Amino acid sequence: MKGLLIFLVTLLLLFVSVARVRAEDTIPEDYLYLARMNVRPIVIHCVAEIDRWIRTSAKYDMFLAPDVRLLRAKVRAFRGTEGQSNSEPLVDSTVTVRASARLRPRGAWIPVTAKCKVWRAHVVSVMLKPSELQ
Repeated sequence: MKGLLIFLVTLLLLFVSVARVRAEDTIPEDYLYLARMNVRPIVIHCVAEIDRWIRTSAKYDMFLAPDVRLLRAKVRAFRGTEGQSNSEPLVDSTVTVRASARLRPRGAWIPVTAKCKVWRAHVVSVMLKPSELQ
């Protein structure tokens, strides 16, 4: 009986360690520090996709989101097809982060609201919108 119990506990520990390693593998290596700060994985994927998008953007040169803003990012989950139009891709949730972006031609930093649309844990749309100064 003890042998069976030890076997089951060992199997459970092995399963938990494999699940933990796979969860860490899904986060890009450059953003693991955000995972250690307990930033939600969906927000980390959003920031990684924004960084990829910025590299090819004609309008923006750089994106900067303070860690506190990432911890406070708004994640809104949708039920079914709530708020969906036929022209937009289907989304499960949206991630909204307030940050700063540098304009490419002038080099001026402006406050922006970054929004990612997520479908089944994949970012399908990225949008940066200048925020109003208060």
